[in-house]
Amino acid sequence: MTEANHVPDEEQRRVLALMARYDDHVIARRLGISVTTVRRRIKAVYTLLGVDNRFAAGVAVAKRGWL
Repeated sequence: MTEANHVPDEEQRRVLALMARYDDHVIARRLGISVTTVRRRIKAVYTLLGVDNRFAAGVAVAKRGWL
């Protein structure tokens, strides 16, 4: 099974939901973490989805019905 077939965990779901509405700085404030940590988590989500940008992540999430 490839990583793109895995289901996101709760932390990844929170990041995905916030990515749809906010930039990295707002996500960091909302989650109480650093912007660097947000960006690291976003990259992990991209890897999980097999994408390389926010728009493609949104499309992939919608296709999978994850949010």
